[in-house]
Amino acid sequence: MAGDHFATPRQYAEYLGGYLSPNSYYTYKDVPLVSTFGGEDVTSGEWKELRNTVGHILIVPSFYQTPPSPTFFDEYSELNSWPQIAEGKVVLPTAEDKTFQSAVQRSGKLFMMGVSPLQFKHMDATHNWYRRGEENLQFRLGQVLELQPDMIELQTWNDAGESHYMGNIWSEAAGGDVIPAYTDGYNHTGYWEILPSFIQAWKRGDTNKKNMVPTNGAMAQGVF
Repeated sequence: MAGDHFATPRQYAEYLGGYLSPNSYYTYKDVPLVSTFGGEDVTSGEWKELRNTVGHILIVPSFYQTPPSPTFFDEYSELNSWPQIAEGKVVLPTAEDKTFQSAVQRSGKLFMMGVSPLQFKHMDATHNWYRRGEENLQFRLGQVLELQPDMIELQTWNDAGESHYMGNIWSEAAGGDVIPAYTDGYNHTGYWEILPSFIQAWKRGDTNKKNMVPTNGAMAQGVF
């Protein structure tokens, strides 16, 4: 939920309600999980109003325009998974991740960490940037294994507009001809070569990448 879209969470209620019932929707301890990218201006009362409308949901927000703070009242996700534009080609620091994780764990809540390759947008004068990602994914995988968050979010499965899609591009979501102009012919299914090995390492509880090995029976596998 970003500030330039719906004004309050309750405006999502009708849309969200249709997705919560199917068995395919992800739940945590039988409670549907709802995350955000933004929404830092939403009040606690507005979130409660959404819960009152759609029923019991687990809200794991990510307030990407809010500086790290040791005070939280709910679960939290750190989805700022790319270097800042001005930083250029650097390894993404984990200082913010650690600050958020420590605060959330002290309150007995859940911490979700983002994993993403890059962020590139070329739409108009106000949506036109590149947050470097040539090596970001491979370093981020190791950071996640080291920090052992409670949950991981792949950023993203289908956001073609910001170029970090790991799944298919759906024309319904892209809309118009601007996004297809810089995404057509650039499928990212190559990421599927590396993700299974990472997922296995994560489920084993590995704290580094040394046991991430090919899952295809070959000597090498991957896209880097």
